[in-house]
Amino acid sequence: MVVITNALIWGFVMIACALALKGTGAYKEIQLILGGGAAASLLVVGAGVVRKSQD
Repeated sequence: MVVITNALIWGFVMIACALALKGTGAYKEIQLILGGGAAASLLVVGAGVVRKSQD
């Protein structure tokens, strides 16, 4: 489940980046989207690892 959730987060990040780049030079917007995606990914995977180790 953790892997699927992580893949969905990164899929959304890629779509959001494509939409933000559409016809613009929006580097700052892309940087924030990718940073948010990376943080969400770390939280989801980290929580999954912690939960798995407690079982």
